[in-house]
Amino acid sequence: MTTYVIASKPALNSLSECIILGEFLEANCPDISVKVCIKDSSEWTEFADSVCRSYGFENKYCPLIYTI
Repeated sequence: MTTYVIASKPALNSLSECIILGEFLEANCPDISVKVCIKDSSEWTEFADSVCRSYGFENKYCPLIYTI
């Protein structure tokens, strides 16, 4: 099973689009799951730095979408 993580700051238009896509994938692909992780703006920078270091991402975009 593949798990995708959608991590973002709250209230972004692109976040809602990503969540809709994630729900579609979960409904139509039985071996895909999607987790949504929303961080407050005050927590975002530290969280994004940690994720990017862990996975070797060079650029910090919001939202971040990655597999575990």
